[in-house]
Amino acid sequence: NYERIKHFLQRKFEIDILMCPELPQEAEMITRTILNQVVREMSKNYDFLILDVQSHLDDPVLLLWDTSDPIVLVTTPELGSITRLNSLYKILKRLNYSDSKFVCLLNRYQDANVQFIGEVKKLVPMHTYTVAENPEVAQKAHLAGVPWAVSSPGCSMDVNLKPLIDL
Repeated sequence: NYERIKHFLQRKFEIDILMCPELPQEAEMITRTILNQVVREMSKNYDFLILDVQSHLDDPVLLLWDTSDPIVLVTTPELGSITRLNSLYKILKRLNYSDSKFVCLLNRYQDANVQFIGEVKKLVPMHTYTVAENPEVAQKAHLAGVPWAVSSPGCSMDVNLKPLIDL
């Protein structure tokens, strides 16, 4: 139940975070059933859950995707990243996921990538949001150990994220 789960939560920037186990052998003890119970209990106690999962498909990831809405697929404007996103999209279609369940977040976006976004939308027809590339702001936040929205609020990186946040 939630009372047991909340002892494992860490609070940072007014966000409660449930971290993955530190040791691989501890992660092996988390079954599909336990994961499903944790997600259900957390859903009862929070308006939003953000689930950061690995980039490969396995049973736990599919379980989390089945229980999530929307799912944000993060990629970068590079050929290899878009090729992997296209392959993933084809798998999602074979698994009968609806296009409306997914959105794409294109990280490190530059104005020169406008044509690239058009090509991405041809391959992967889902709504695409962008995070502007700003190495100075990103490095400053990384070195400070804080999100860039905290270290540089209102910077150019978040200008296109408001619609995504309002989903």
